[in-house]
Amino acid sequence: MESPTITLTPLAPGERAGSADFGDSGGVGVGRSAGLEAVFAAVADQLDGALAPGEVPGLSDAEIVSGLIAVESLQRKLAALQLTLAAAADARSRDRVPDLALASVYGCKNAVELLQRTTLVSASTARQRIRVGQTVVPRNGYSLGMLPPQHPHLAAALEDGALGIESAVSIAGMLDRTGKRPGSSPEALDIAERELVTAATEPVLPLHADQTRVQCGVWEQFLDPDGTLPDEEAAFMRRGFRFGKERGGLVPVSGALVPEAAALLARLFDSVNSPRTAINDNSINSTATNNSATNGETGSGSSGHSGSSVRFVPVPESIDTDTDSDAAPTDTARTPDQKRHDALAILLQTAARHPETPLLGGAPVTVLVQVTDTDLAAGSTRNDTGTARSARLHDHNGFLVPVSMSAARHAACAGATQRITQDARGRILGLESPSRVFTPHQRRAITLRDGGCVIPGCNTPASWCEIHHVTEHAQGGPTHTDNGVLLCWYHHRSLDTSGWRVRMSDGVPEIRAPRWLDPEQRWRPHHPPGKLKLAA
Repeated sequence: MESPTITLTPLAPGERAGSADFGDSGGVGVGRSAGLEAVFAAVADQLDGALAPGEVPGLSDAEIVSGLIAVESLQRKLAALQLTLAAAADARSRDRVPDLALASVYGCKNAVELLQRTTLVSASTARQRIRVGQTVVPRNGYSLGMLPPQHPHLAAALEDGALGIESAVSIAGMLDRTGKRPGSSPEALDIAERELVTAATEPVLPLHADQTRVQCGVWEQFLDPDGTLPDEEAAFMRRGFRFGKERGGLVPVSGALVPEAAALLARLFDSVNSPRTAINDNSINSTATNNSATNGETGSGSSGHSGSSVRFVPVPESIDTDTDSDAAPTDTARTPDQKRHDALAILLQTAARHPETPLLGGAPVTVLVQVTDTDLAAGSTRNDTGTARSARLHDHNGFLVPVSMSAARHAACAGATQRITQDARGRILGLESPSRVFTPHQRRAITLRDGGCVIPGCNTPASWCEIHHVTEHAQGGPTHTDNGVLLCWYHHRSLDTSGWRVRMSDGVPEIRAPRWLDPEQRWRPHHPPGKLKLAA
């Protein structure tokens, strides 16, 4: 594919800074406008003749790459004109008396609106073009005459078509921010500008826009390492977190985090979602040692032998304790955003039950879920009329919002949620009491047995898991270690719909995978990731 030959007749410098022509009727005269339209119409015609979008699928690999380079080179030339024209439009809208201001003559309140109406870009794009354009055009020094552009290296690279508008925006923004700070050095700014432009326009391996943005940040820190504090204080005042209105079963949230909080949250997300998440063996072993005398308590899961000498012995890493169930599929059912959501839910559940979390109204932080006794006792998700059974949750605004029965059943096990059972008239029939939530001693025992989420392939550690009543309390299931298993928030919340099934066999969890994973539907005993087994 041969590159088209395109000849542009540039505006003379004096014509760019000249005045508009006003006809006798008060309208704006065309001046060179008709000629410019003809020139760019000819350019468009040549482009149409060179390559039409419909012809692209028939190009060779080399022609596609050549086309990308040629079109982007032309786009950079046009970008330079976009910036300088935008700056000129703004100058002629601000530096004239109101009646003769360019924007006013065309019925616009300012240059931003003029650019929006003439180019159909967004207001933010128009402001960006004006802001950057002002720094790369000659400046009016009045008695001193015309002065060079504020950023001469940037201006030269743009005029040559060597620099893209994205990189120009990053460089100009950094220079402008740094230049406004007390003690900034014009010489140092000039060096930074020259180095950044050179790096972004190198003939071999120039920096692309993302790399240029990173380099701008490096230069900004170098030029003014202490000058970010005022900006940081202003940013700190804008921090916040907001709940939106529940719509379609979801509550939108928005806000802005300070960098250290965002980094901590991201690291916590990573710790939950990483496929290499590990159990803290030190905490498990110390728990086993410190609480070896607690397994004679009611509901602890012992066989009733007070003072049992049962001890936990680590299995050598070389011994494979499971040849079947540990070979689990990778979690591909959730998107990265969904995994981050579920990680946040785990963090919130963990924080809510932490002993150092402040009390609310003299009691631990708790979310209330209301459900009727009829719906709770029913095994199906729909009633006789086909209507979906549901519960009501007290949301963040204190209003009642409908939630699924899966959420209601989940509430019975989650320590941060309390379930209230009512009859059809609203009479309170039952309130899940703390005795129906597993005690710390029971949790430690179940942690030592399960090691983490019992669903194969899930690496969520025990400290981040919830304890699930395998046989629900409402169905007569006891709050006993023989009836509790560790599940992460996601697998606990989706247990009714995911296809995974859990049962207990002589106090040991057994798991059955969904049919699409295991057509034979075999029950497999759970083996903890910590490679632990009981020894008499």
